[in-house]
Amino acid sequence: MKKNQMATALLLSASVAFVAAPISYAAEASDAEKQAEEVTKKINALTNNSTAEQVYAARFAYNALSAEARALIQSNVIARLVAAEERLKNAQEAAEKKAKADAEAIELMIYRLTYSSSKEEVYAVKAAYDELSALAKGRVTSQSYLYLTKLLQEIAKQEAIIAAAKASAAAFDRYMANVTRQSSGTMLANARSYYNRLSYEAKQYVTTISKLERLEEAYGKNPSGPPKQPTHPNTKQEDLTGIVEVKDDSRPASLSYIPDNEYGTIVPDSSADLQFVRSGDELFAYVPADIIYYQQQPITITSSNGVEVKLPIQDLKGVSGTVAVTLTVENDKFYFSTKARGNDISFREYVEITLPAQEFKVSRNAIVYKIEGKLKRTRVPLKVEKDAFIVKAKTSGIFEAIVNQSASIYSDIEGDPNAYYINELGRRGMLTNATGSSYLPKKVVTRAEFAVMLARAANLSSSSATPFNDVRGKAYVKEVQALHEAGIMPGSGRVYYNANGQITRQQAAVILDRYLEHLGVDVYQISRAGNLKYTDVYMLTEAEQKSIALMDTLDIFTPSKNGEFRPNATLTRSEMARILYITMELANLL
Repeated sequence: MKKNQMATALLLSASVAFVAAPISYAAEASDAEKQAEEVTKKINALTNNSTAEQVYAARFAYNALSAEARALIQSNVIARLVAAEERLKNAQEAAEKKAKADAEAIELMIYRLTYSSSKEEVYAVKAAYDELSALAKGRVTSQSYLYLTKLLQEIAKQEAIIAAAKASAAAFDRYMANVTRQSSGTMLANARSYYNRLSYEAKQYVTTISKLERLEEAYGKNPSGPPKQPTHPNTKQEDLTGIVEVKDDSRPASLSYIPDNEYGTIVPDSSADLQFVRSGDELFAYVPADIIYYQQQPITITSSNGVEVKLPIQDLKGVSGTVAVTLTVENDKFYFSTKARGNDISFREYVEITLPAQEFKVSRNAIVYKIEGKLKRTRVPLKVEKDAFIVKAKTSGIFEAIVNQSASIYSDIEGDPNAYYINELGRRGMLTNATGSSYLPKKVVTRAEFAVMLARAANLSSSSATPFNDVRGKAYVKEVQALHEAGIMPGSGRVYYNANGQITRQQAAVILDRYLEHLGVDVYQISRAGNLKYTDVYMLTEAEQKSIALMDTLDIFTPSKNGEFRPNATLTRSEMARILYITMELANLL
């Protein structure tokens, strides 16, 4: 009996195994069918208008199938895929052929142009190039495109020359509006000198030369005699010959100057409206020598898209000849250049470059660096306005904005009264974390930390060897040395800086007084408006009291409630953030 039961069990076990295998195989076949069905739908969806991406996707899906699933795809479906690929191949070959022909046609048009071609002719070729497909543009040789670009730049430069000439003429005409029959001979002579300094192009746009000639003729008949020689504050030579006539209209005669009479020196002053001219992504402008010579205020160049460049006038006074200004903005980078006679101009004061947000596409948390080399970048001051960024630079170069990823990530400033200032300066990269994500707002500021923060804010750095033993070899040596050289924050002795020493409120007031003056803020005029009302500062020197009065007038320091300044109290990192932020605002660096 047991033997029969065992035999039956073995027979049933074998039957189950025999049945289970086909069931597993059927499940696998079902998966293959499902995959084949999905790929079939993808291939059948292809039409004559299908994109290359769609055809490539169908082929990729088919190739990814297992051999078993491929065997389930019907031959007519595979033929449809092959036909789509053939159409795509033919279309691509046709597109390549057309792109090549279009590129050759454009290159022929480009090389028919010369530097004597009219603006309309060059612009027509540029418009034809812009209408090319991306494929055809890729077939135009770089030499051809570069030649077209140079022609466009040449036209832009010619237009910039005309724009500068018109600005010079308009400035002269505005000056002449103040010259009348009652004007002195000296003023007439100044007007004639002004006109003689204009370029040949500018003279063509002057509308008041006949007025000047009539006044000169009327004055010549006056018994008092001809106009006196023009005067200028930079007078070094004497010449009593009167007005010097211009022999060559294209090259105005140089004039010497004599001291004016008892009525004082009369200096022509003009303001010019200079405009950028665009060529592709580049903006061009020329600043004529006559505008530089006569204008007393910073020179501003504007563009229709809101770009503005403001050049310090005093730095340009020492430049000989016309100044060429170029600006190219591309997303988060821009190139800025100022040249005279082909040489870059370095400025002692900041050049202000205003870039609208739609042109300079960067985050408000960005920090702007000047690219000095492959591995060297120098941060430059950046002022963020509602719809624009104002970058301040002193030299030509390439500038790039980089988002500060660690901006405003301080874990220990919640509830701090100066949290706003800490966050704002932090996202601009002007503060350093003391440890990790902590700012340590209650920590007392050292002299080295104070120097680094001030130097970073004004982009001050020095590569000169430092005389201070306790600074040499430190990470902050360049900042400390820069402030020492500028006379803003000298050392405690000839060879000792006291870098780890603490800063008192009185010391900080004196340093910030010098700092603001170095940045061009008229601290003398401001400080006179302040009333020294503290009860604990009368034992200080007059200079120290003056600095504290300035801090009070500008609301840089927070006084105590009992009317004391607390000159010997130390500064915390929290207080330093507020002080630095307000100081930078006053210096127009924020």
